[in-house]
Amino acid sequence: MATEPRSRTKAISRKKKLDKESIGTLLYVDDKRILDEEVARRNDAGEDVSRSSILRDLWHANCMKERLSTEEKQPIHVILKKLLEELAATRAEVQTIGKTSKELATSHEDLLALNETEFKRIFGLASAHFNVSAQGFTLLWALLDLFQRLVADPMLARTEEHQDNPNAESTRQVHEARTEGLQLIEQFSEQHQARESLQMVLLKFDEP
Repeated sequence: MATEPRSRTKAISRKKKLDKESIGTLLYVDDKRILDEEVARRNDAGEDVSRSSILRDLWHANCMKERLSTEEKQPIHVILKKLLEELAATRAEVQTIGKTSKELATSHEDLLALNETEFKRIFGLASAHFNVSAQGFTLLWALLDLFQRLVADPMLARTEEHQDNPNAESTRQVHEARTEGLQLIEQFSEQHQARESLQMVLLKFDEP
């Protein structure tokens, strides 16, 4: 059966003040023998003690433990109930943290997939100008080659000066036209202070 919790009606005094009432009692025989042995031992060691002082100190130590303990002691079933409630709250919190961690992991995977897609798109945009330039260059090269073989070479072949090798003259004129175009582009880049120098690698070749 659980005992009722005790409550104090007066504040605890921190001063050791002797009460005016003297209290006496009959001890058990075995307890009295141990008390007499303790008194004799302390007196032999140089202390000046009596039975009353030892009993007073022992009871004082017990009262100090009582003061330092919980002010109102609760029954064990109340303590167990509180512990169960705290454990339930802790379990719910751990479950919430686990669920949040799974959501964060899923979100992280989605972000990685999105970043990969965005990087591919950026790389595609970065190479778009190259693809367009390459296709434009291929088309212009084909048109120039057709014009040279089908128009320029037959026209030069009808002249007395270039009838033996009209392709050499047409190739020379094409080269001069390309060189002049490159010079114009370089001047345009310098005039407008381009961030990077323009390098037309595909159009550069040795003099014939």
